[in-house]
Amino acid sequence: AVPAAVRRQPGHAAKKSFQAIRIEVNDELAILGPALDALISLLGPGGIGLVLTYHSGEDRIVKNCMRTAVEADDLPGMPSRSDYEWLFRGARTPSADEVERNSRSKSARLRGIRRKVAA
Repeated sequence: AVPAAVRRQPGHAAKKSFQAIRIEVNDELAILGPALDALISLLGPGGIGLVLTYHSGEDRIVKNCMRTAVEADDLPGMPSRSDYEWLFRGARTPSADEVERNSRSKSARLRGIRRKVAA
């Protein structure tokens, strides 16, 4: 039996369950952190790292990894000593027009950082 609240939501009721199973079987969240650390460390001066996520679990990991790189060694009230900066603040989301053309983009979040060029 499917609860009434779930029946009112668009999409198939089992979609989130199968997504959770896939994430667990493939160990996707455990792999994401080390992959992001590698991406960030491989950026050359002026290099840009962009990551597109599709659910909150991924987005939280991406946000925290990027924040660690951007805010590394920063002291409150002092200029940033980090080698990285935000490409844009927060996550970018698809426009209403994009969602209309591609409904699967609705949950997408884009985050980005840039490695600073040495002065």
